[in-house]
Amino acid sequence: MKYNYVRQPCHPVNLVADALALTLVIGLPLYMPNGYVGLIGSKFSLLLGCVAVALVLLAVAYLVGRHGKKTVRRMDAGFLWLVGLCCVYSIAWLFAEDRYTALWGLSGRKNGLVLLLACTAVYAIVTLYSSPGIVPLVSDVLMAVGSVVTLVSWLNFWMIDPLDAYYTFLPERGELFLGTVGNVNFYGALLCLCVPLAVGTYLRRGKHLVGGRFWVALWLCSGLIPCGSDASWLGCTIAVTVLCCSHKTTTHTLARVGALIAGLSFCAVFTRLMANVCQARTELRTVSAWLGMPVVGGTLLLAVLVCMVWWLRRPPQPCAKWVRGAALVVAVGIVLLIAAANLWQNGPGLLAPPAI
Repeated sequence: MKYNYVRQPCHPVNLVADALALTLVIGLPLYMPNGYVGLIGSKFSLLLGCVAVALVLLAVAYLVGRHGKKTVRRMDAGFLWLVGLCCVYSIAWLFAEDRYTALWGLSGRKNGLVLLLACTAVYAIVTLYSSPGIVPLVSDVLMAVGSVVTLVSWLNFWMIDPLDAYYTFLPERGELFLGTVGNVNFYGALLCLCVPLAVGTYLRRGKHLVGGRFWVALWLCSGLIPCGSDASWLGCTIAVTVLCCSHKTTTHTLARVGALIAGLSFCAVFTRLMANVCQARTELRTVSAWLGMPVVGGTLLLAVLVCMVWWLRRPPQPCAKWVRGAALVVAVGIVLLIAAANLWQNGPGLLAPPAI
């Protein structure tokens, strides 16, 4: 009997990189050994373990498939920033007063250079060795994981814990509630990854104004309401603005963005009204509280609906230049406000610098 060797569609090195990407995308957001306590250390250990295993498997895969087809993408000048990052890490460690803390981070936070090196290694492995078809799969998996975590976050917001993993120091107030998702920093960072992916997919590949991709994007955007982190609101807003500055943006694209804004405004107002009836973990904060006001959210909802009707009744027209101009004006205005707040000693109200 003669054995006929069948060439695999991917080199073993590609499979290792793909497995690393999918493991981290699924494992890091969902891995929760004991709720909030020790959560950072557990996720840090998972990341380091995955990177170490991936490096060992890469070496084995090279030996097994060294006669296979080319697996490494061609290096160009764009990859030099990886070398620059490692040099910066080394210099920062050499000049640190406490090198142990600089290497491993503060106690309980794990925010040292080892974390940055691990993230850099993951990026390099996935960029150099992953198969071409893994990118859409990783994006879809990340959006699915983000949707699951958003469900848990909403349940935690209404004091429901399906995983039986939260506790609170002040049950009568609920302000120090420690939920299944850890805290707003973890969840906010995850939303800053998932929301742009979902919104970009809806804007570019959605076939209908209100279809499946719309509901996925709206569901992930609604997670900003219970999260309440101003940093996550700012990050997601900037990311969506950058998507709208693409040369492919038309008036119908803006109508899709308007549909998301209208849905998000409705969710915020409805959440604020329900919080007056049902017990919630805490009050809405920052942008969530502002958007949840019936006057603000309702006015924004009506204004967006009027603009949507205006845009959809006409053929799509390119409007990327107008969006870029508006974004530039807003950015310059924010810079001027920040400068005024720091330089105007006797400025009124919010423009006055904080007292030291």
